[in-house]
Amino acid sequence: MKLPFNIDLSNKVIAITGAGGVLMSGFAKALAGCGAKVALLDINEESAQKYADEIGDNAIAVKCNCLDKNSIIEAKEIINKKFGKVNF
Repeated sequence: MKLPFNIDLSNKVIAITGAGGVLMSGFAKALAGCGAKVALLDINEESAQKYADEIGDNAIAVKCNCLDKNSIIEAKEIINKKFGKVNF
């Protein structure tokens, strides 16, 4: 993917909500293209997983309902375990 910008995000962990959709999955792909590890959060885990698979090893899909505090806490624990502390 040719990126419209070139920012070094190596060793950064980014959580993206709504990443099972077209817009935010595109954002996840762009950030991963800059070297970030991305966690694609969405209530529709199957859709988020589809995009995480397209990105590759530096992406994970995490089921998360961003309107539910417990769901957010669980997502954070999964991301921390897989990639480490979220930077953005």
